[in-house]
Amino acid sequence: MSKQEEIREGLIELARLAILNQDPPSRLAKEIIEYLHSEGCVLKVERELPSYRNAVNKSYNDYMLGREDMLKAGYVAVEPLIENRNDP
Repeated sequence: MSKQEEIREGLIELARLAILNQDPPSRLAKEIIEYLHSEGCVLKVERELPSYRNAVNKSYNDYMLGREDMLKAGYVAVEPLIENRNDP
């Protein structure tokens, strides 16, 4: 079973239990977000790759080639579904 299928089955189970318990939609939504977070799901966000100013020991040309390679490889910026409130 793929990870997507496992998550789908987990979501079906959450919905089934919510219906049986007659939980309000807001509770189901909270449980879904917590479940997805526990499974490692993240939000893809729009963000620029780091600028050349932050590169260490790289020529501009090498840095730009590296950025292109990262984009071609599918690197993206992500954020967690639930932020850790203990982080500074």
